[in-house]
Amino acid sequence: MRAARVSQVIVRVNDGSHGLIMVPIALYSGEGGRELDILALRKLADAVASSELASAAAISSVLVEQLRAEARGAGLGERPLYRAVELARAAGRVPQTTLTDHEVASLVE
Repeated sequence: MRAARVSQVIVRVNDGSHGLIMVPIALYSGEGGRELDILALRKLADAVASSELASAAAISSVLVEQLRAEARGAGLGERPLYRAVELARAAGRVPQTTLTDHEVASLVE
């Protein structure tokens, strides 16, 4: 029997009045995974970008960069969402963590 390490990327949105909404956007296991389809990812990026918060703009830019990576057929290591998982694993912050503003910004640099 082989145990697989599964990592999920979730965007958590708190609108202040209705509470917390969690949107799963990617699931990775080993050297593969599934990501939210491009149309849904684009709609999420647009919705998040409509916020006035700086952190929302940063998340939106990561999602747009993910779309660009998918459009050019980039491998997992070149995709910001997968790099977010790698960053959390390398820091030993599993099974659950929240990326800092600096870490989110590093995903698109």
